[in-house]
Amino acid sequence: MKRGRKTLFALLLALVMTLGLAATAWATEVVPTDPFNLGLTITKIVEQTGDVTPPAETFTFVLEDVVNEGEPKRDLAYYGIELLDDLTISTAAGTGTFEETFRFTLPTSGFVEEYWDRVANEENEYRKTFLLKEQNGGKAGWVYSNKSYYAVFTYNISEQEKGLDVYVSGDATSPAEFTNTYTENLATVEIPFTKTVKLGGNRAPGKTDFTLEIFDIGNGTEANYKDVTYTAAVTTPGAGSYNGELVIKCKNG
Repeated sequence: MKRGRKTLFALLLALVMTLGLAATAWATEVVPTDPFNLGLTITKIVEQTGDVTPPAETFTFVLEDVVNEGEPKRDLAYYGIELLDDLTISTAAGTGTFEETFRFTLPTSGFVEEYWDRVANEENEYRKTFLLKEQNGGKAGWVYSNKSYYAVFTYNISEQEKGLDVYVSGDATSPAEFTNTYTENLATVEIPFTKTVKLGGNRAPGKTDFTLEIFDIGNGTEANYKDVTYTAAVTTPGAGSYNGELVIKCKNG
């Protein structure tokens, strides 16, 4: 009987230990939100200043190290900062406002103390500053933004508080906005023509609008010439000869 009790007790103990191990395993699978993640939001504004609608495009931004004169400039990794996204914004064809938020992971407090700049008169406050700019892609028709902002990472070790703020000048925080303009004007050909209206009966012709049409040119369908537009119209108030103009516009190249 005693042997049976010992066996039952051993089985119960094994079951409790198994449940305990399972609970521990389940607990370790819960992954909390990474407290070191910070976001930087950039707004891209596309404007049209010519005849042609801006095409879809990808714009690239850079974070340039801000250091004292004579000191070498380092990349983000040197300061333990990891960029989790490509620092680019892709826009659709046309004008508009496009926005993206880019994520960063910061290092541990010990790393910050060694590599970041300590804030004056603040024993446990550290910061690292970068200059946020847009790369000049050099693509035809585009004028790239020359604006720049200070992107400042902060880390308060005592409070374990981290931040990322954008400054346009001094202490004035500002959204990071970059405006690009696209200019492409259509090539224009103007061909004058004369429309003559003759009286064919006893009744004088009234006011009439005439429109010329371009067709049967042997060069394919209209879809092949979607970048070509033309206008050719003239209004005749009665019999006589009237001057008009055929205006053809097309993209260069």
